[in-house]
Amino acid sequence: MVLKTDVLTTEEADLYLTEVLGIQNAKFGMENEDLAFLNHLIQCYGQATPFNNIASLSIDPTKRALPTFEEVKKAMFTGIGGRCYTLCTFMYLLLKALGYKVQRIKACYDYI
Repeated sequence: MVLKTDVLTTEEADLYLTEVLGIQNAKFGMENEDLAFLNHLIQCYGQATPFNNIASLSIDPTKRALPTFEEVKKAMFTGIGGRCYTLCTFMYLLLKALGYKVQRIKACYDYI
């Protein structure tokens, strides 16, 4: 669960866009509520952010836990990526930091 205090600053969001995703002139796209910018952001995020469950599989199943905010941030800024929780949590925080109105939707699934 993302705590209300767990936020990305606009400076961190800008750093992620330029240094990790390689997106330049992001402020122009955000200020103009540019749909093309948002589509470009989503495409770059999908290409640069790996789904990675190797790290979690190396941990004893009884000791596994959801990553903390700092662990999510580190995984994304270093390009390690993570499982769905990490990727979706960071995208949620990134979009919020960029000024988008976003909300999270809880996933539901049944085990067979």
